[in-house]
Amino acid sequence: MSKRSLIQLVAGMAFALAVLTACGDGNGVHFTVGGGNWPWPWPHKAEFFVNKTFSENVRVADHTSLWLDAVNGEIEITGQPGADSVMVTGNLRVGSDSYEDAQQGLDQLDFSVMDGYDEISVQTLQPKDTKGRQYIVNYTITVPRDLAVDVNHVNGHLTVKDIENSIIVDVENGNVNFSNIFGDATVSVDNGSVDGTMILPPDGEIRLSTVNGDLDLRIPTSTSAELSAFVDNGTITRDNLELMDALHTNRSLTGTLGDGAGVIRLETTNGNIDVTGFDG
Repeated sequence: MSKRSLIQLVAGMAFALAVLTACGDGNGVHFTVGGGNWPWPWPHKAEFFVNKTFSENVRVADHTSLWLDAVNGEIEITGQPGADSVMVTGNLRVGSDSYEDAQQGLDQLDFSVMDGYDEISVQTLQPKDTKGRQYIVNYTITVPRDLAVDVNHVNGHLTVKDIENSIIVDVENGNVNFSNIFGDATVSVDNGSVDGTMILPPDGEIRLSTVNGDLDLRIPTSTSAELSAFVDNGTITRDNLELMDALHTNRSLTGTLGDGAGVIRLETTNGNIDVTGFDG
């Protein structure tokens, strides 16, 4: 069974969490037991949660991109000017109907950071058979600002900001927010919204799509691109953008921004699309 199929099997009604006390292992790794708010549905209520924090740093040499393969959790990726390493921090989290079973699950949950030839890859490692446990890995990642970012995620919100390179994002269930991006952007979401602010480089491409969710894009008024937007069930609006040869129907909007050097394509099946220009 594939990872995505496995996650779909455990999706169900939302759960509430119990709160217990915190404890530590005394070896620099912090454990907590207790509740919290998790935005994704599970088939039952988890009574006990166990957490373990982590941190790992990889120095960037000839690397050109970061690749992240995640399953359940919140993700934030931030570019830093002048940074010479990728810093991965966050927590591993397992919920179950007993503390002992949650702890056993935590022993089987991990992540990997691999230093490849031109890519630094980060991956969630968890059992294929969850045995009813709730496995969560939350990531906070900082990267050099000029590193490309490629993310594949199943359940959870994703934030990417301050990147001067391309971003490629594929999320099954969760909202995607990106800001202060200077580069190409390809974002695909099955269930969730996409909200972004970016500057399209010359001859660059922005391709955003959702199945169920809204698309909100903000770009400079000086952007040069062929713009196309399509909806099946929803509306399309634009504001503060001069669109030449505009053709607007109930389900589509096409036209040319500036010289039409780049490409902007926005598409949603069930949702609204809004594209707005800003000065700068």
